[in-house]
Amino acid sequence: MEKLELEEIPKPPLPPEPDECCGSGCIRCVYDLYEEQMEKYEFLKSQIEMRNNLKLLKFNEENEFTILDTTESNTIENNNNVSNFQLVIIYNEKSDSNNCNINTLLDNNNMKIGNISSFRVLTSVESPSRAYFLDIKSNSEIQYQPGDYVSIIVPTDPSDLSKLFQRLSLDSQQEIKVKFESSDGQGIHIKETLGHLPRDNFETLYNLFKWTVDCMFIPQPFILKVMATYCQSPDDKKKLEFLASDGGLSLYKETIEQHEIPFLKLLMKFKSCQIPLEEILLYLPPKVPRKYSISSSPLASGLYHFHITFTLLKKDNDKYGICTYWMHKQIEYFEKESHEHLESFRFQIEQSKGFELPDSLSTPIVLIATGTGIAPFFSFLLHRKSLIEQQQKQGTHNPKSVGECWLFFGCKRKNWDHLYQHELGELQNQGIISRLIVSYSQSVDSTNRKYINLHLEDYSETIYKLITLQNGVLYICGNSNKIGKSSRESLINIIKKESKCTEQLAIHQLNNWKLNKQYKCDLWS
Repeated sequence: MEKLELEEIPKPPLPPEPDECCGSGCIRCVYDLYEEQMEKYEFLKSQIEMRNNLKLLKFNEENEFTILDTTESNTIENNNNVSNFQLVIIYNEKSDSNNCNINTLLDNNNMKIGNISSFRVLTSVESPSRAYFLDIKSNSEIQYQPGDYVSIIVPTDPSDLSKLFQRLSLDSQQEIKVKFESSDGQGIHIKETLGHLPRDNFETLYNLFKWTVDCMFIPQPFILKVMATYCQSPDDKKKLEFLASDGGLSLYKETIEQHEIPFLKLLMKFKSCQIPLEEILLYLPPKVPRKYSISSSPLASGLYHFHITFTLLKKDNDKYGICTYWMHKQIEYFEKESHEHLESFRFQIEQSKGFELPDSLSTPIVLIATGTGIAPFFSFLLHRKSLIEQQQKQGTHNPKSVGECWLFFGCKRKNWDHLYQHELGELQNQGIISRLIVSYSQSVDSTNRKYINLHLEDYSETIYKLITLQNGVLYICGNSNKIGKSSRESLINIIKKESKCTEQLAIHQLNNWKLNKQYKCDLWS
């Protein structure tokens, strides 16, 4: 009797780690991405179950079996529960790339175009990290408030695009749009995850993969299962199926996940994989914007400019962050006036959810930051300065009515990464900052070596009075596992000391500060 072989259903997408969500309400949160991947996984699962069902029916007919065994690990679902959803590509036969609507992405997602206007390196040559100030000019008017973010989408590298189109034998200037067909009315959820694809206007494949579809994402195991389906080489098929299986999960994590091997690189490695464009567009996710705090004030920078502060991110595996490395390279081209390599990028302003200045200048504020966590606070300070200057011009300014502003800023060394050192000093001299306390955690002189949370406790009485007696607001910005955790512990210690209460009551009081919007955090992991 012929052996029945059913397709193994791959493992579902791996959920985000608890510390992967920054908690600041990103437009495309890691949990949103996970839900989108799950929708696509469920679709793939339904297709496998449908194929297995057909195989089983055929096997039973050929062997004259009348009873289906549904105790197999791959449970067979009824055909009526399987969606006949299909993504169909419409090709523009009269393709003219000069007339192609390259702004579809901008129109659909409220995106704008930005270009580098100026930059400055904020760290010294001795510093192990490299931080930048970046002035960005928008192609159209922008509106934002201190504390808001900018979400940036950077283009796919042209060399990677060339590899992709050559590997798939595609004409990069071919214009396409898509439509979705579903004979049973199902598949509505997966349609919602494909809203980034062009449906009303044609778009070139080049622009689509440059700005919208992410061919450099790290594929989940179920994507490898899809790739395996289209492998002509049994060896390639076997390897990909193993990586997508339960047994291959540890190898998947040790190779693809740990070394961040992107979809394109796997496509180049498994040369027999002839995955069609329809499947690529169906399963590849849209590009994920990278979010940065704006470090300028709209009152000072105008309607077309904004500033960001960022550090070139280098990961534990010696790879660089996609967005920060792209901006770093663009800065190098800008400095060398290498205009042929300079590119625009896409961005949109994202409002902060609660991390904004008080309505009145009279409200005291305490700002606590490390590293580039200074970015939104620099925006706060510049904005307060502009508001005071406006009052002075109008003859309405009363210095006594301006609440105190304390800034606690943590760096590694004074001659390494004391970001905006000159500007912060000037703001203090002008009275915009009432008190500036800078901590150097890796100072050469051990007597000056101190962590920022210990400086907080040194000023325990003042901080407590500003918040409790003067209804001030305390802000923290930085890494959640470092400044986020240590400053919270110090604040609990401050409350315990100043109110002479137990730790449990101190935690309760800190939570009340948060409920009263007097304790605000913008943290990332």
